[in-house]
Amino acid sequence: MNYADSRHVKHWHCHPLIGDPSFDAFSEFAGNPVHAGIGVWDWPVNGYFFIDPVSGNWYFYVSLYSKGYVHLGVITLLRSTDGGASWHNAGPVFDGRGLADRYTPKDAALATLDASVVYEDGIYHMIYGWGSLKEEQGGIAYASASRPEGPFIKHPHPLRNETDQPLLKGMYKRTYASTLIRRSEDWLIVAMMSMSRNTGGSWSLAALVADRPDGPYGDPAFLLYPQSLKYHPAPLEFYPAYVYGGYVYAPATSVGSNRSYQALFRAELEKAHLEEAWELYQEGSCWHSFTRDHERYGIWGQTYSGQVTADGMLYAMYPALNERGEGTINAASRPWTEPYADRFVLSANNAPAVSFVRQAYEEFTMSAEIVSTGLFTVVWSWNGPVGSTVMPRWADGEPDPRMFADGIGLTVQGGAVALIHIARDGTKRILATGGEDGEALSVWAKSDRHDYGDRHPFGKPANYRITVEQRQEGCKATVNGIEMEIGLAAVSGRIGIIASGGVIAECSRLDIQGEGREHWVNLLPSEGLAGSAQSPDRWEAEESADYKHGIGYLSVDRRGFAEESEHRLKWNFRGDAFRLRMPVKAYGRATAYLDGRKLEELVLRPEDGADTASRVVLERNGLTDERHALVVILEEGVMRCDGFSYRTGRNSNR
Repeated sequence: MNYADSRHVKHWHCHPLIGDPSFDAFSEFAGNPVHAGIGVWDWPVNGYFFIDPVSGNWYFYVSLYSKGYVHLGVITLLRSTDGGASWHNAGPVFDGRGLADRYTPKDAALATLDASVVYEDGIYHMIYGWGSLKEEQGGIAYASASRPEGPFIKHPHPLRNETDQPLLKGMYKRTYASTLIRRSEDWLIVAMMSMSRNTGGSWSLAALVADRPDGPYGDPAFLLYPQSLKYHPAPLEFYPAYVYGGYVYAPATSVGSNRSYQALFRAELEKAHLEEAWELYQEGSCWHSFTRDHERYGIWGQTYSGQVTADGMLYAMYPALNERGEGTINAASRPWTEPYADRFVLSANNAPAVSFVRQAYEEFTMSAEIVSTGLFTVVWSWNGPVGSTVMPRWADGEPDPRMFADGIGLTVQGGAVALIHIARDGTKRILATGGEDGEALSVWAKSDRHDYGDRHPFGKPANYRITVEQRQEGCKATVNGIEMEIGLAAVSGRIGIIASGGVIAECSRLDIQGEGREHWVNLLPSEGLAGSAQSPDRWEAEESADYKHGIGYLSVDRRGFAEESEHRLKWNFRGDAFRLRMPVKAYGRATAYLDGRKLEELVLRPEDGADTASRVVLERNGLTDERHALVVILEEGVMRCDGFSYRTGRNSNR
């Protein structure tokens, strides 16, 4: 079976912080970048793509931030009169007047960013984001113009101001990054909501509805958010949305170190204000990085802004960061009805990117064709845990280093090759080396994180032909004719690929012949916190042999980055069975929900004289091998967050 064929896109593991083998069919425009940051406005990393129904011109409303999302920017306009072949910078779009004085701080001008535009009856209606430099105030506001170039006249009073917004769900207060949409009888805004002062930590999509484009709008209604009881990959940010064929489509981008993971949600246009109307239309395989130094960090800021034209093409404006950490604005396209290509790309611009086939193999033969800009590893007999790093506000996470264990890795860089076995406890053994400087290879992957400074350019893409034959008596492997043979016996486990940090790896063939088996994927404890966007401050990290992986988390009565009043764990998974483990050392009572329905009351009570090691406290079999969400909410007492396992592979090839 050739797992690089787009028919098998669902057979791969994808995760916002760990990696996405993207089969997307986007092609970049030859004229990229169409805009680059300069001076104080060196971070043009958000934007909105508008096609004017009057003139047919294309417009990019580009948000000019200062590096690090400093709020002192404006919106500038890029115009194309030839379908994106060439662009003209028409300058700022506002008339210079601001909001009423009560919204303007004495020490700094307001930022005006992240716009969206709708044309109706001779008026161009705009919703934009506003905020003070120190973020004391901020939200969304309305402006209008008679031309898409402006000047746009701001309404004196904003539609939303954080200081007037009651706290929602114990954490959400700032409304920002909005898309204005015209419906048959009303106007809809789908907007992001986040923490006070937009400090991040949890990101959601909400709806606001009004009879007029300038409001007044009703209260925000949550549509997509990690605290829901249904499957929702996290962390994701949504902006902007687009409309096509009677649906609202909301692309969402990872907030990890690598941001190429994208998901696409949608709802019927006239029902898009209702949470139950939304579905996860496409998870992963929405975007991949191009090996261009003007997008060295990859897609950055928000997701792509899309428009589907009459000829059935999806055109996209997307932001990125170049090798100096400065923003660039770019364009790409693909046929709407042909979302996938017969190859996948692992984009590891800033940190390792990891994926694996959703079943196990013991004895097998494999042939692969890979083009890579640097170090990558093909791994098999892989049974290491899966999870991401715990970040203070769930931004910039990456694969947890403990993932890189319990398997055999064929590591390749240039003409160097090494077979590296890493045991469950992290002990490394170099089994064989080949080529030039093969002995210098000692790890499966490296990180490439920097604080928005200069990066070395992408390496020169090189082609590799790889074969692996794993039998009970041992293993043979070749890379571009370099042969290695070891006597290590076969072990059932995953087969996957790791692209090292700073590397883009494209795989056009990954043919595996052998008997696929079911496999239990063991998630690290961090996945329970990340899935619900629970503040790490609400949990105390503990190192103890009582935890399955030697580390876990204890619920504590301590305020996190918001006013969260509960302890909530959530695991998003694709499989037909699961097991939840916890060490039980003190009394606790919790409620478990599966896919939105109450599953069971958990009474966590230590037994006198019993072993305190982690044990299974909840399990289920016989589920459909599809997406599921398990949520556990603590009602009283304490609980510990430990390993979660799910089974996959039984029906992965159906």
